[in-house]
Amino acid sequence: MTHLIERIHLGLKELGVAHTQQQTEQLFRYLDMMLGVNQYMNLTAIRDPETAIDLHLLDSATLLTVVPPHKGDRIMDVGTGGGLPGMVLAILRPDCHVTLCDATRKKVEFLNGVIETLGLTNAVAIQGRAEEIALSDDHRDGYDYVTARAVAALNLLCEYCLPLTRPGGVFVAMKGKRGLEELNEAKNAYRTLCASVPQLIRSPLSGTECCIIKAKKARPTPKGYPRSGGAMRKRPL
Repeated sequence: MTHLIERIHLGLKELGVAHTQQQTEQLFRYLDMMLGVNQYMNLTAIRDPETAIDLHLLDSATLLTVVPPHKGDRIMDVGTGGGLPGMVLAILRPDCHVTLCDATRKKVEFLNGVIETLGLTNAVAIQGRAEEIALSDDHRDGYDYVTARAVAALNLLCEYCLPLTRPGGVFVAMKGKRGLEELNEAKNAYRTLCASVPQLIRSPLSGTECCIIKAKKARPTPKGYPRSGGAMRKRPL
Protein backbone atom coordinates (compact mmCIF):
# COMPACT_ATOMS: atom_id res chain seq x y z
CA MET A 1 0.00 0.00 0.00
CA THR A 2 2.71 2.48 1.01
CA HIS A 3 4.60 2.10 -2.26
CA LEU A 4 1.40 2.69 -4.25
CA ILE A 5 0.68 5.91 -2.36
CA GLU A 6 4.27 6.99 -3.03
CA ARG A 7 3.83 6.18 -6.72
CA ILE A 8 0.79 8.45 -6.87
CA HIS A 9 2.68 11.23 -5.06
CA LEU A 10 5.70 11.03 -7.36
CA GLY A 11 3.52 10.89 -10.47
CA LEU A 12 1.60 14.01 -9.47
CA LYS A 13 4.83 15.76 -8.55
CA GLU A 14 6.32 14.96 -11.96
CA LEU A 15 3.21 16.40 -13.64
CA GLY A 16 3.43 19.51 -11.50
CA VAL A 17 0.03 18.96 -9.88
CA ALA A 18 -0.25 20.49 -6.42
CA HIS A 19 -1.49 17.99 -3.83
CA THR A 20 -1.45 17.18 -0.14
CA GLN A 21 -0.76 13.91 1.64
CA GLN A 22 -4.48 13.62 2.39
CA GLN A 23 -5.36 14.00 -1.29
CA THR A 24 -2.78 11.37 -2.24
CA GLU A 25 -4.31 8.96 0.26
CA GLN A 26 -7.83 9.77 -0.99
CA LEU A 27 -6.76 8.96 -4.55
CA PHE A 28 -5.35 5.64 -3.38
CA ARG A 29 -8.52 4.86 -1.40
CA TYR A 30 -10.69 5.68 -4.42
CA LEU A 31 -8.57 3.46 -6.69
CA ASP A 32 -8.67 0.63 -4.14
CA MET A 33 -12.46 0.88 -3.96
CA MET A 34 -12.78 0.95 -7.74
CA LEU A 35 -10.59 -2.11 -8.26
CA GLY A 36 -12.40 -3.93 -5.47
CA VAL A 37 -15.87 -3.28 -6.91
CA ASN A 38 -14.51 -4.06 -10.38
CA GLN A 39 -14.49 -7.74 -9.44
CA TYR A 40 -18.26 -7.81 -9.92
CA MET A 41 -19.00 -4.54 -11.75
CA ASN A 42 -17.42 -3.64 -15.10
CA LEU A 43 -15.64 -0.36 -14.29
CA THR A 44 -12.24 -0.91 -15.91
CA ALA A 45 -10.34 -3.49 -17.92
CA ILE A 46 -7.22 -2.67 -15.91
CA ARG A 47 -6.72 -4.92 -12.89
CA ASP A 48 -3.14 -4.09 -11.87
CA PRO A 49 -2.97 -1.20 -9.34
CA GLU A 50 0.31 0.25 -10.62
CA THR A 51 -0.95 0.31 -14.21
CA ALA A 52 -4.23 1.83 -13.02
CA ILE A 53 -2.34 4.60 -11.23
CA ASP A 54 -0.59 5.55 -14.46
CA LEU A 55 -3.39 5.05 -16.97
CA HIS A 56 -6.30 6.20 -14.81
CA LEU A 57 -5.28 8.50 -11.95
CA LEU A 58 -2.30 10.27 -13.49
CA ASP A 59 -3.85 10.39 -16.95
CA SER A 60 -6.91 12.11 -15.46
CA ALA A 61 -4.68 14.48 -13.50
CA THR A 62 -3.07 15.75 -16.71
CA LEU A 63 -6.16 17.94 -17.15
CA LEU A 64 -4.98 19.99 -14.19
CA THR A 65 -1.75 20.90 -15.96
CA VAL A 66 -2.99 21.21 -19.55
CA VAL A 67 -6.42 22.83 -19.04
CA PRO A 68 -6.81 23.63 -15.34
CA PRO A 69 -10.28 24.74 -14.22
CA HIS A 70 -10.68 28.07 -12.43
CA LYS A 71 -11.44 28.38 -8.74
CA GLY A 72 -15.18 27.97 -8.19
CA ASP A 73 -15.85 26.33 -11.56
CA ARG A 74 -18.83 24.02 -11.98
CA ILE A 75 -17.41 20.89 -13.63
CA MET A 76 -19.41 18.18 -15.38
CA ASP A 77 -17.85 14.79 -16.19
CA VAL A 78 -20.00 13.15 -18.88
CA GLY A 79 -20.17 9.35 -19.08
CA THR A 80 -17.95 9.12 -16.03
CA GLY A 81 -18.18 5.33 -15.64
CA GLY A 82 -15.99 4.47 -12.67
CA GLY A 83 -15.35 8.15 -12.01
CA LEU A 84 -12.65 9.15 -14.46
CA PRO A 85 -11.60 11.89 -14.71
CA GLY A 86 -14.26 13.46 -12.47
CA MET A 87 -13.33 11.82 -9.17
CA VAL A 88 -9.68 12.73 -9.62
CA LEU A 89 -10.67 16.35 -10.30
CA ALA A 90 -12.96 16.41 -7.26
CA ILE A 91 -10.21 15.12 -4.97
CA LEU A 92 -7.45 17.37 -6.28
CA ARG A 93 -9.57 20.51 -6.75
CA PRO A 94 -11.79 20.93 -3.68
CA ASP A 95 -12.31 24.56 -4.73
CA CYS A 96 -14.46 23.37 -7.68
CA HIS A 97 -17.81 21.59 -7.68
CA VAL A 98 -17.83 18.38 -9.71
CA THR A 99 -20.91 16.60 -11.07
CA LEU A 100 -20.28 13.06 -12.30
CA CYS A 101 -22.90 11.90 -14.80
CA ASP A 102 -23.55 8.34 -15.93
CA ALA A 103 -26.53 6.46 -17.30
CA THR A 104 -25.92 3.33 -15.19
CA ARG A 105 -27.55 3.36 -11.76
CA LYS A 106 -25.08 0.96 -10.11
CA LYS A 107 -22.11 3.07 -11.19
CA VAL A 108 -23.73 6.23 -9.82
CA GLU A 109 -24.45 4.45 -6.53
CA PHE A 110 -20.81 3.33 -6.34
CA LEU A 111 -19.55 6.86 -6.99
CA ASN A 112 -21.82 8.43 -4.37
CA GLY A 113 -20.54 5.79 -1.96
CA VAL A 114 -16.96 6.83 -2.73
CA ILE A 115 -17.88 10.50 -2.29
CA GLU A 116 -19.39 9.74 1.13
CA THR A 117 -16.50 7.50 2.23
CA LEU A 118 -13.87 10.08 1.27
CA GLY A 119 -15.84 12.93 2.83
CA LEU A 120 -15.93 14.98 -0.38
CA THR A 121 -18.29 17.93 -0.04
CA ASN A 122 -17.70 19.27 -3.56
CA ALA A 123 -18.93 16.33 -5.64
CA VAL A 124 -22.13 14.52 -6.55
CA ALA A 125 -22.94 11.70 -8.98
CA ILE A 126 -26.19 11.82 -10.95
CA GLN A 127 -27.87 9.23 -13.14
CA GLY A 128 -28.98 10.12 -16.65
CA ARG A 129 -28.06 10.43 -20.28
CA ALA A 130 -26.22 13.61 -21.19
CA GLU A 131 -28.51 14.33 -24.14
CA GLU A 132 -31.53 14.26 -21.79
CA ILE A 133 -29.91 16.11 -18.89
CA ALA A 134 -28.88 18.92 -21.26
CA LEU A 135 -32.56 19.64 -21.97
CA SER A 136 -33.10 20.58 -18.33
CA ASP A 137 -32.87 24.25 -17.30
CA ASP A 138 -30.75 23.17 -14.34
CA HIS A 139 -28.00 21.86 -16.60
CA ARG A 140 -28.31 23.33 -20.11
CA ASP A 141 -25.53 25.84 -20.87
CA GLY A 142 -24.76 25.60 -17.16
CA TYR A 143 -21.23 24.31 -16.60
CA ASP A 144 -17.93 26.18 -16.73
CA TYR A 145 -15.91 23.07 -17.54
CA VAL A 146 -17.28 19.95 -19.23
CA THR A 147 -15.10 16.92 -19.82
CA ALA A 148 -15.34 13.31 -20.99
CA ARG A 149 -12.89 10.45 -21.31
CA ALA A 150 -13.26 7.39 -23.56
CA VAL A 151 -17.02 7.84 -24.03
CA ALA A 152 -17.71 8.19 -27.77
CA ALA A 153 -16.34 9.45 -31.07
CA LEU A 154 -15.58 13.15 -30.86
CA ASN A 155 -18.31 14.28 -33.27
CA LEU A 156 -20.87 12.55 -31.01
CA LEU A 157 -19.15 13.74 -27.87
CA CYS A 158 -19.52 17.35 -28.98
CA GLU A 159 -23.29 16.96 -29.04
CA TYR A 160 -23.30 15.29 -25.62
CA CYS A 161 -21.05 17.86 -23.96
CA LEU A 162 -21.29 21.27 -25.62
CA PRO A 163 -25.00 21.76 -24.77
CA LEU A 164 -23.98 21.41 -21.11
CA THR A 165 -21.18 23.97 -21.43
CA ARG A 166 -22.00 27.59 -20.65
CA PRO A 167 -21.07 30.35 -23.12
CA GLY A 168 -17.51 31.27 -22.19
CA GLY A 169 -16.90 27.86 -20.66
CA VAL A 170 -14.73 25.06 -22.05
CA PHE A 171 -15.35 21.56 -23.33
CA VAL A 172 -12.32 19.32 -22.79
CA ALA A 173 -12.20 15.89 -24.44
CA MET A 174 -9.60 13.29 -23.45
CA LYS A 175 -8.66 11.20 -26.47
CA GLY A 176 -6.20 8.51 -27.55
CA LYS A 177 -3.87 8.25 -30.52
CA ARG A 178 -6.73 8.85 -33.01
CA GLY A 179 -7.36 12.26 -31.50
CA LEU A 180 -6.27 14.29 -34.53
CA GLU A 181 -8.27 12.11 -36.90
CA GLU A 182 -11.37 12.43 -34.71
CA LEU A 183 -10.85 16.17 -34.47
CA ASN A 184 -10.86 16.52 -38.26
CA GLU A 185 -14.10 14.53 -38.41
CA ALA A 186 -15.71 16.70 -35.71
CA LYS A 187 -15.08 20.20 -37.10
CA ASN A 188 -18.67 20.60 -38.27
CA ALA A 189 -19.95 19.51 -34.86
CA TYR A 190 -17.88 22.19 -33.12
CA ARG A 191 -19.14 24.87 -35.54
CA THR A 192 -22.79 23.79 -35.32
CA LEU A 193 -22.72 23.79 -31.51
CA CYS A 194 -21.14 27.24 -31.25
CA ALA A 195 -17.64 26.32 -30.14
CA SER A 196 -14.41 28.09 -31.01
CA VAL A 197 -11.75 26.42 -33.14
CA PRO A 198 -10.59 23.46 -31.02
CA GLN A 199 -7.01 23.07 -29.87
CA LEU A 200 -5.26 19.70 -29.62
CA ILE A 201 -2.67 19.35 -26.87
CA ARG A 202 -0.47 16.30 -26.45
CA SER A 203 -0.62 14.64 -23.06
CA PRO A 204 2.34 15.46 -20.78
CA LEU A 205 2.21 11.94 -19.36
CA SER A 206 5.27 10.02 -20.51
CA GLY A 207 4.81 6.84 -22.52
CA THR A 208 1.36 7.68 -23.85
CA GLU A 209 -0.08 8.77 -27.20
CA CYS A 210 -3.08 10.44 -25.59
CA CYS A 211 -4.16 14.00 -26.21
CA ILE A 212 -6.54 16.60 -24.83
CA ILE A 213 -8.81 18.60 -27.15
CA LYS A 214 -10.00 21.94 -25.80
CA ALA A 215 -12.67 24.25 -27.23
CA LYS A 216 -14.36 27.33 -25.82
CA LYS A 217 -18.13 27.72 -26.06
CA ALA A 218 -18.97 31.00 -27.78
CA ARG A 219 -22.78 31.21 -27.69
CA PRO A 220 -25.78 29.39 -26.18
CA THR A 221 -26.70 26.01 -27.63
CA PRO A 222 -28.95 26.31 -30.73
CA LYS A 223 -32.51 25.12 -30.40
CA GLY A 224 -32.93 21.47 -31.39
CA TYR A 225 -29.70 20.27 -29.80
CA PRO A 226 -28.83 17.90 -28.39
CA ARG A 227 -30.83 15.42 -30.42
CA SER A 228 -31.72 11.94 -29.16
CA GLY A 229 -28.90 9.44 -28.91
CA GLY A 230 -30.34 7.47 -31.80
CA ALA A 231 -30.51 10.52 -34.05
CA MET A 232 -26.93 11.46 -33.19
CA ARG A 233 -25.59 8.05 -34.07
CA LYS A 234 -27.66 7.81 -37.26
CA ARG A 235 -26.78 11.32 -38.51
CA PRO A 236 -23.66 12.54 -36.68
CA LEU A 237 -22.78 16.19 -37.14
